[in-house]
Amino acid sequence: MDDSQALSDAVCNVLTGNYKFDNQFIVDYTKEHYSQEGITKQILGVFEEAVNKKKTLDSDLER
Repeated sequence: MDDSQALSDAVCNVLTGNYKFDNQFIVDYTKEHYSQEGITKQILGVFEEAVNKKKTLDSDLER
């Protein structure tokens, strides 16, 4: 997902209960199809991008 706003909206919807998932299915599917290292790299990439975007926005606001 390349859209950080869409990611933020999706996380908020999960946290508020608007989206419900079969957690065990997700766990089993993830274990079967992805390595832990691959998942870690993807998640870290998303957070690093979000941090960099925030730094850019903060820098723009300071000007």
